[in-house]
Amino acid sequence: MEKLLLTQVMKSSSYDLIANEYYDKHHITSRNFDEATSAFCNNYNLRIPSSGLMLEIGCGRGTTSKYCGISYTRIVQTDISARMLVLTPREKCLFKFKSNALMLPFLDSEFSGVTAFLYDPYNKAVLYKEIQRILKPGGVFIGTLPHYTWGMNLRKIQGCDINISRFVTKEGIIIELDSFLMDDKEIENHVRKARLNVTEMHDLYLPRNIKKVSKDISIPASSIGLSVYSLPIVKLVIAKKNK
Repeated sequence: MEKLLLTQVMKSSSYDLIANEYYDKHHITSRNFDEATSAFCNNYNLRIPSSGLMLEIGCGRGTTSKYCGISYTRIVQTDISARMLVLTPREKCLFKFKSNALMLPFLDSEFSGVTAFLYDPYNKAVLYKEIQRILKPGGVFIGTLPHYTWGMNLRKIQGCDINISRFVTKEGIIIELDSFLMDDKEIENHVRKARLNVTEMHDLYLPRNIKKVSKDISIPASSIGLSVYSLPIVKLVIAKKNK
């Protein structure tokens, strides 16, 4: 059967289209991203502020407790997708809101920390300004993006737009979603212009004990002469607001 191509512009929430299966084992690339992020965060001190609320942007079913090891009583979840916000099972949180990451409905200096895991759908200059606005002085931002090296090579191979990510549903439907990647210099530039300071950036790799590897990782790795375990697949960014 010929695959149907659906191209969605993220005006409201195109992630509603894939919410019900986003976390399925079928989607190996997403699971590999999670495995790389978990492996790093479980063995690294992210230096989370010890008190105050943490906002998770684009939360899906929530990963801030999992990656950052903090109590749900400090976490506020927000996502533009109403379907993502009702997925179960999910991490517990204090509150959850449906909102656009680029126009957050919160007061200035309200949060000690902001997390955004795989925030490429809304990785724009205004996002960093919003993060800076809602962070308290001394607050921290922790976020991840699909790695620029991985993403650019894959999209070149696929022949698709550099700002588009392809998601293939279990029915074989290809859905194209916004995905804005940046190299280190671009990230630093946007963070600096938002009056935040990048304190750390880390390349995350697939753990060597993971044997089920997405073709979307193995193919670009092979194309540039790397193993699937030596190709960076996730970029972790940590930034702070001046006190």
